[in-house]
Amino acid sequence: MTTADDKINSNNEEKTMFDFEALKVEEKNQFIKDDNEYQELLRSIAKNERKRSKQEVLRIIERADADVTQLEADVQWRQKRDKIIAEFKCVPEYRTKQEEGV
Repeated sequence: MTTADDKINSNNEEKTMFDFEALKVEEKNQFIKDDNEYQELLRSIAKNERKRSKQEVLRIIERADADVTQLEADVQWRQKRDKIIAEFKCVPEYRTKQEEGV
């Protein structure tokens, strides 16, 4: 037997249902956005491009769940990575020169 209180509680539960799935999707999208912004920051610092304010850098690293020490280490890694990639891209040119005896 359903009582009046049961109906009220049932209606309140329906009204207070929160869309956790939509929130999870938004959380994932925000994580991706924050990570992309952090990666862009790394690229720009590693190439000594675009200066950002200290406040903007702190905001980006905070949203990426990092800190200044991590940023510094990531920039050093990024610079090494970029150097290796640049050297790798020169391999065909080096081979051609070697084959030509230059």
